[in-house]
Order: sequence, then C-alpha cells, then structure tokens
Amino acid sequence: MSQALRPALVVALLGALVFATGCGGADPAQYVKEVNKAQLSFAKTFKGLQADITPESSAAADRATLGRFQAATNKVVRQLRAIEAPDDVSGLHEDLIKEISQYGAAIDRAKQRYASNSPKEVLAARDELTASVGKTATEINTTIEDINKKLH
Repeated sequence: MSQALRPALVVALLGALVFATGCGGADPAQYVKEVNKAQLSFAKTFKGLQADITPESSAAADRATLGRFQAATNKVVRQLRAIEAPDDVSGLHEDLIKEISQYGAAIDRAKQRYASNSPKEVLAARDELTASVGKTATEINTTIEDINKKLH
C-alpha cells in the first residue's frame, strides 16, 4: 500500500466522529457514543493492518490483508446501520454509511487487480486504491462536518 494511502486512512478514520449533541429523534448523546465506538474500533483495525502491506510484501500477502481491510469495512458498516440516528442527521448518517462502504468497493477492485499477479496491475491497483481512499476520506470528512453542524 502506498505511503499516501496510509495517512489518508488514518486522517479519515481517527478524526472521524467527534460530535456534539442537540437534536430530536434518537438520543444524540447515545448516537455520538455508538458512532464514535464503531469508528474508533474501525480506525484501530485499519491502523494495525496498514503495517501488513509494504513495498516488500507479496501480492498474495497484500490480497489477504486487503481481505481483512474489507472485513473491517463491512463490520463498521453493519454497526453503523444498527445505530438509530437523530432525526436531524438521519440522511447524513446514511450518507456516511454509503461513503464508508466505498472503501469496501475500492478494496474489492484492488483485490481483483492483485489477483492478476502482474507487477503492472499491482502497481496500478495501489495507485487506484490510494486515489479512491483519498476521495472517500474527503467525502467522509465533509459529511462528518455536516453532521457536527447539525448536532450543534
């Protein structure tokens, strides 16, 4: 995994959801607590897995690590779907879930390209994954800012 991908993941995931409370529907404080718990676990898992993909790791080893990344993404999406969002942010909560799901789609595409075992395809997969993660991280951060604004 490229060096650019690692900081993008950490920035998007570790800084993800620090909310304030203050809207109707589901209890905003409980919402914040549940979302932060899911996001922190997700970030911790991703951070741990990042060390497993290096310029020296094999394509097969990287594919296995990407599978673990995908499992972590699927897990946090399931957790987020189980959280009831306050009325004021329910649409944004759904956007957040969709955006995080994009990590899974990007990882799936990378795994497919890694399966070719072609050095050219592996490098292209790393570049594509880096670009996709950066774009997704930006979208997630924007949604989080919007959620924070509504919860204030």
